[in-house]
Amino acid sequence: MVNSTKVMNQLCVQHESTQNSQQPRACCQLIEERLRSSDARVQQLSELLDSAEQDNVLKAKQALHALNALESYKRGEDGLVPALRRCSGLEQKLAEREKQLRRHTQELNAMHEVVQENAVLRSRLNIPDDVVVLSKQVRAKQRNKDKQIERLVLKLRTSEELRLQLKLDKTELRRKLLQLQNGQPTQLDESLHQPSEIGEVPSTAPLENSPRRGQGDGAASSELQTKYEDVLAENETLRMGMYEILEKLREYDGESTVEHMPNIKHPCREMVPILVV
Repeated sequence: MVNSTKVMNQLCVQHESTQNSQQPRACCQLIEERLRSSDARVQQLSELLDSAEQDNVLKAKQALHALNALESYKRGEDGLVPALRRCSGLEQKLAEREKQLRRHTQELNAMHEVVQENAVLRSRLNIPDDVVVLSKQVRAKQRNKDKQIERLVLKLRTSEELRLQLKLDKTELRRKLLQLQNGQPTQLDESLHQPSEIGEVPSTAPLENSPRRGQGDGAASSELQTKYEDVLAENETLRMGMYEILEKLREYDGESTVEHMPNIKHPCREMVPILVV
């Protein structure tokens, strides 16, 4: 009876433990642990399978590419010569790109220099940055200035030629005066009295009416004095015109000054001692 009671008590305890779900048995815990480890292993194997499939796809593509290359090699469509040709074409394209890059770099550098020059010019001319200066107007003004300078240069050349002609006239008049003082009257050369842009020297009397030394010296001196005054007036007009031209040139050239102008003298003042009788 005692043994039966013990067995019955054990069975009751086991029955209660089986009905109580919060207390699992040891065999169930072991199975659950093995199941979790199996799931982790399955996850690892799945990842390995995915990577293997990706590798297989890559290898298949490489193999297909190799097969295609092998077929092209067999047909003679691809090889060392075509590869060298492609390399040469790529090198040419690379050289052209480098030239374009160098050209663009030079253009950018030039643009930066122009921007810096514009900034310096604006600072020197006291032009604000927000003021827009139209290049068309500047070029038009510059063209007008260039045309005016060309006209002034032409006038200056003409004045120089007239100045040289006046010097020649002065020399000829001096020679004629010396001949008159030495008692050798001659007729003045007609080429001396060609009309000029400023004025002309009046013609003299013919040889038989020319004043001789001792015969009409006062009339000769008066006539020569008149000629001298005419030439002196022409020279003064020429000198003032040249000064005006040089002054205009100085206005268009900011670096030139009046002090650097040539000394324009009276070429006929040297004749004053000769005219004094």
